[in-house]
Amino acid sequence: MKRTASFWLAAAAVGYYLLPWYLTDDGIFSLTWALDLADGTDAPGLAHAVSGRLWLLPIVIGFVALSALIWVQQPPVKQARRVTTTAAVTLVYIALQGLMIQRNGPRALT
Repeated sequence: MKRTASFWLAAAAVGYYLLPWYLTDDGIFSLTWALDLADGTDAPGLAHAVSGRLWLLPIVIGFVALSALIWVQQPPVKQARRVTTTAAVTLVYIALQGLMIQRNGPRALT
């Protein structure tokens, strides 16, 4: 389980730390977003989080919690339940903030 969970955690971290968090104008496969990282609109999730979009910071907490749960020795069944629960809570949070937050901020405030 450690290898599989670590692989998916690494894939999610790459998406959060390296790829644009919000929809790009030309699509992700055009790669023009890679040239425009300096303007901030096509920045990765962590860059948005540290620049004031604090609703993206709890995702880092989910990554850290999952990393700790994966690598701390526990009975396998308990570990699987805890990793699954933490991953599900993190995914639900990401889905909710994706539905509630637009590129320019929370929907309720705009």
